[in-house]
Amino acid sequence: MAFPHSNDKAQNPALCQFCEESNIKWKCINCDLFLCQLCNSRIHNKSKASKDHTIINLKDCGTEETKSTILKVDLQNMPYELKRRIDHDIQWYGNEKVNLEQLLSDGDVDFQETKDKIIETEKEMKETISRYASDLLQELETKWRPQENKIKTELSTVVKNKDDLVSRKNILDNTLQSRQSSDIFSVSKSLLKTLPDKSNTMIKLKNTKFIQGIKLKKFNIIVLSTLDSVGGVEVMNKID
Repeated sequence: MAFPHSNDKAQNPALCQFCEESNIKWKCINCDLFLCQLCNSRIHNKSKASKDHTIINLKDCGTEETKSTILKVDLQNMPYELKRRIDHDIQWYGNEKVNLEQLLSDGDVDFQETKDKIIETEKEMKETISRYASDLLQELETKWRPQENKIKTELSTVVKNKDDLVSRKNILDNTLQSRQSSDIFSVSKSLLKTLPDKSNTMIKLKNTKFIQGIKLKKFNIIVLSTLDSVGGVEVMNKID
């Protein structure tokens, strides 16, 4: 609000803004109205809405005291929308801070609990699979070792008989080179009687195949675990 000065009198109305007849004498700083003596005392001052308003005498306009009074009233009448909005926003941000901190805390707890469950499940699965693998290895040992021993025994016999025959062949060759009929006959007869018999054993290898996943049901290992989001973090536009 501008301060009235003596050179502003031409802008001031000559008549009361209530009755529009009498010459003005007073001004209400709050209403920004010029009033005559009668309207000020009988109407303006008796109204409940304006009983606390500040009235100045026009003859005092321009004084330092009047300027201070007008400034004080202007500040009191200043709209408080900005302050109200700031107060409101401070409260809003405070609430958001509490909500987000709670979300962060709840999310961290959920994360840690889920992580612990996954690690525990991993440990249990490793132990179960380890036991399962150990059983399979034992079963494999049980199937293979008897076959291995049988094959090794037969191999040893075959090697021994082969070496024996090679030795007999050398004896026979040396005897034939002597050209002594009696020796040839005697050695041939002896060698013939002691020739090793060929084995009639038929060994058929029983191959063992590991088919991954077939026997997992025996140990109740069914991989159905997954991560399912319940609720989750959802970002939405907020309406204030």
